[in-house]
Amino acid sequence: MRTFFFRLGVCVFLAGPACGLAPARHIEVPGLKQDGSVLLPNLWSLLPAGRQVLLGDFPVNIAVHPGGRYAAVLHAGHGQHEIIVVDVAKDAIVSRVTLPEAFYGIAFSKDGSRLFAAERGTRWCINSASWRAICLSTGRSS
Repeated sequence: MRTFFFRLGVCVFLAGPACGLAPARHIEVPGLKQDGSVLLPNLWSLLPAGRQVLLGDFPVNIAVHPGGRYAAVLHAGHGQHEIIVVDVAKDAIVSRVTLPEAFYGIAFSKDGSRLFAAERGTRWCINSASWRAICLSTGRSS
């Protein structure tokens, strides 16, 4: 009789989680949290300092306008390759220029009137007055 109750107890113990008797566990996944922190895949947490502007998925380079008002961020991640121009004083995106493919090269001219970016075999120039891109190799506009 003892073995019967022992076996019954073991079965209830093992079947309990399958029947929903175990306490529910909260599983945290990496990403942005409500408090502004970011949970990394290794379960470390980062809390950025200062003001944040949400941009693309993989910024590879940043060029700051000579006047300091704008920052151009080149993205070459899994999503759309693009240049995002941010007004630093207002924390606002001023322009988004998509590129067929981007790598690393981005720089403002010395006077700040143009922004140059390079992709595979093509050079782009962006006029900082209108933030329109012109392909230097073929002259087409985008």
